[in-house]
This record gives sequence, structure tokens and C-alpha cells, in this order.
Amino acid sequence: MRERKRTLTVLMLLVALNLSACGTQKQTTGVEVNSEETSVEAVESTLDESTQPDQEMPVLTATISYWSEMGGDDAKPKDLVGLAKGDVIFEGMGYKLTVKSISEDKVVLKSSGGIVETEESGGINMNKLAPKKLVIKMGEEKHYATQSMDGGVNFTFSYTNKVPVIEAEKTPFEKILDGDKSVLDESQESWPVPDFKNDKFTYEYLFMDLDGDGQDEMLVQMEDEPQGFAAVFHKKEDVLECWMMDNIEMTCFDYPLDDGSMVEEYDYGGAISYHIYRYNSDGEKEYLTELFIREEVGNDETVECPDYRIDVYQATKEEFEAKRKELILDHTIDASAWTKIQ
Repeated sequence: MRERKRTLTVLMLLVALNLSACGTQKQTTGVEVNSEETSVEAVESTLDESTQPDQEMPVLTATISYWSEMGGDDAKPKDLVGLAKGDVIFEGMGYKLTVKSISEDKVVLKSSGGIVETEESGGINMNKLAPKKLVIKMGEEKHYATQSMDGGVNFTFSYTNKVPVIEAEKTPFEKILDGDKSVLDESQESWPVPDFKNDKFTYEYLFMDLDGDGQDEMLVQMEDEPQGFAAVFHKKEDVLECWMMDNIEMTCFDYPLDDGSMVEEYDYGGAISYHIYRYNSDGEKEYLTELFIREEVGNDETVECPDYRIDVYQATKEEFEAKRKELILDHTIDASAWTKIQ
């Protein structure tokens, strides 16, 4: 597995604030927001192109970016809408910011600790006591950063009256690529799915219909190295099911073919086996063909070598190569079909 270092990049899904008075509030879009804790996601989902705000309102604009010893990223500012007390603005790397209170005059964010206002020079005081709340007043722009040495998070918040720009609701596929595991089936939320955009490795994704239902699944793998990590995600309504994830055994890995089938390749002891399969609608593997080749003895001198098989039948080298070409090599997917996650 080759290790790569890259600039950590993340764009948080952020929101603008529409405030009127205490208690129940109404946005200009007509969406009613309760003063109790409200899901940012739920509010955003109501704001399609026909209901975008067109009047000025108090807006919290935030830019949240990761940095490492390699440098910083180019995160863009985001406007947030429909925030309420208790909403999570940021959570990651052991840090958390939530809305403590909001008014037309200021926004107060509750901090779990370790986040301080930056110096005029842009640096941070590692010995400064981190506050438990961050206050951004109307008309102000504040700059904060985590008290960390080799990598951390930079925050820029501004609070102004403006017409907010609201992004469209992200799909479950987009959310998992952003590191949001809450879209996974609840039985899989504890699975070790990487934070694809902020991991030390680089990943890529591809959409293909693997079960023949006319809807694409999403495949994710380590860039050019499926033996390092590979996964298949299936969307069932608004939830993702992870049909396959392999990040342990470097000698065994799965990859797709252009006809929608998959190959499970196992390289060990001078031999290679290829199990060709398809997914059914339940995410179960239905095996179609097995190819086997051994042209090196490896550590076991008692094995037959050379050895060529198609399913359970012995084959000649020519027969094996012809079948591998027909089923696998003629259907490999070009590297350019994958999209790098960044």
C-alpha cells in the first residue's frame, strides 16, 4: 500500500439564519422553524429553486477548512439557514461547535474546547485558554483556529444582513463522500468507513448499476489501488447500504467490469484466482465463474505447477488465457472513468 500525503480539504454544509423573535420563527420562504433543536438538513431540504430566499436577513457565513504541514485548502464560504439552538455547526478531529443562542444582534456558538481566536498575524497562541463560547456580533468577522501543531481546522465566521445563497440538498452518496456516516444503514454506522476527503490516502469513485435494477450503485476505492480499499454503496430510499467493504487483506480485492459484473481477485503463493460475480437486488453475491492460474511454485513445492482451471475443470494455458480475456480483460474499466475525491 503506498501512502500519500495531501492537503486535507473539507467543505462543511453550512447555513444562514432567519430570525424574527423568540419562540417559533418564520423564514421568508414560509418554512416554519421551531425554537427547539432543529435539523439543519431538514430545513435545507425545503429550499428548492422555487423557494430560495430573495430578501435580506441576518446571515451567518462560515468558511471551515482543514490544514496540515503540507499547507491549507481552498474552502469556500457558505451561508447557513434555519439554525436553532443545539444545531451542530462543526464536529471533527475531537472538536465540536454548536449553536448556543441566536438573535438579530449576535450568534453565540458553544465550543467543546481547543478553539481560539487567531492573532492579528494569523497565528495562534498555544498557551491561551480556549473559550467555551464564541461570539460573532452583527457586522463582525471573526477568525478562529484549533490549538494543534501538525494539522487542524481554521474557521472564519461573519454575521451580516444579506440575501443568503442556499445550496441544494446533497444526495446520500455525496454525504458519505463528505464523511457523513449518518446516511448509512443504522446497523453499519460503526463500520470503519474512511473520511474520504480528509484521510491520508486519496480515493476515487465510480457509478454503475451492479444489480440490474436501473439505479446506479457507487463504488469507492483507493486511487489506482483497490487492494488498499474498496467499497460498494447502494441507495435504498434515503439510506445507504454498504454491500461490500474491504480494507484489510491486500492480496484479495474486488473491482468492477464494464458489463456490471465484479471480480474478486486473490493473489497468493504464486497463484491467482478470479471469482466473477454479480450482485442481486438484496446485495448478495451471485458467483458466475471461477478462473485459476498457478505458474509459480511459491512456498509449497507439492502443488501442481503450472495449473490452469476454468471453474472445476482443468484447462490448457491457451484455454485459460482466452477465457480470462473474454470474461475480464475485454471488460476492464479505464482509469479515466473514476473520479478523484477531493
